[in-house]
Amino acid sequence: MQDPTPPATPTRSEAATEDASGPRRGRWRWLRRFLVTSVITLLLAEGGLRIVLFHPVGPIDDWASGLREASMYAHPRTPLYWELRARLKPANQRKPPLAPHDGLGWISPGQDPVTLSHPEVDQVADRHLVVLYGDSFAKCAGARERCWQHLLDESELGATHAMLNYGVGGYGLDQSVMMLASTIEAHADAKPLVLLGILVDDDLDRCALRIRGWPKPSFTPSGTDALQAHGASPLDIDAWIAAHPLPQTWWSWRLLVRESGLFTRDDKEQLDSIVEMEQSMRTVCARLLRRAKTETEFRGLELVVVLFHGQRLLELEDPTTNWREAFLREHLTREGIPWVSSYTTLHADMRATGRELPQYFLAKGMGRGHYDAEGNEAVFPAILDAVAGRFDGPQGD
Repeated sequence: MQDPTPPATPTRSEAATEDASGPRRGRWRWLRRFLVTSVITLLLAEGGLRIVLFHPVGPIDDWASGLREASMYAHPRTPLYWELRARLKPANQRKPPLAPHDGLGWISPGQDPVTLSHPEVDQVADRHLVVLYGDSFAKCAGARERCWQHLLDESELGATHAMLNYGVGGYGLDQSVMMLASTIEAHADAKPLVLLGILVDDDLDRCALRIRGWPKPSFTPSGTDALQAHGASPLDIDAWIAAHPLPQTWWSWRLLVRESGLFTRDDKEQLDSIVEMEQSMRTVCARLLRRAKTETEFRGLELVVVLFHGQRLLELEDPTTNWREAFLREHLTREGIPWVSSYTTLHADMRATGRELPQYFLAKGMGRGHYDAEGNEAVFPAILDAVAGRFDGPQGD
């Protein structure tokens, strides 16, 4: 019997191919291991972070407190920030507002929860009525004992004019206009002057939110000129959280983008869809201004907007370089709504007295960041101008 045929000797090209395939297989195995390991690591990191954020227990809670800041995952002006912030607050600290309200979210203590009537309405007597709406800057959160209504009483117009201040801390332009629409009919026969206070720094942005500390009403654009209202209910924070789940997102990726220092400001804004949010917000705010005008014009009342400014905007040489100031001036001019500006009067007081800007603001305490007593007195000439019919715009533009 003959020996089996010996195996054929591989050609030079075949040998070269076999020699090359070994390293390629090794590289592919390494790449597969790397990808699998990376995916597992990411999933473990995401899962661990979710436990830290939403299910902390015992020692984990203390260790992870530094990771449970909403600003590490979302821009503080966005709805996601406020919705996440509500969830990250310990349950025993989720306290209701002092005066909850089904339609407005909350109102000022002392207002009638049904009729919304003002507790000081009887003090007006036979004087010409001025009604002011707005947020905590309208409410004078920094110096309530020297608020606009008190300064008006002490002014040369105090004998003939009286103010009812409907300002409510935390309100955005949306809630301020809703308060106006809900209460102005009760005063219509008195033909009041209607002042709508707007904190330029923040009140427009609040219109994008469904919760800001407490559940609040909100609006979205509808059609070419309408608004779709979304109620504040449920008012209980725990019930609101249960009814409004957070959007699906990678919290670990958000943490990396916002906190690693590897990404630009544009990257962070793109992550939070800031451009799209602001575009929708501008549409909503433009329609809210139109509604304020309609509510007053229909009753034959004069509407004047008071533009309040925080320290950040007052530091600008030209406030219109901030899009919110430019937007408000443009739309108030378009609607023919006159306005007065705290920027004008406060800077005039700075020039006259030599005071520095921080001296007009509270630096600590509950009213931190609001005008102090000197700040109110410096801004009050704008209120006085509004009552006297002297405006910064649109006639002054």
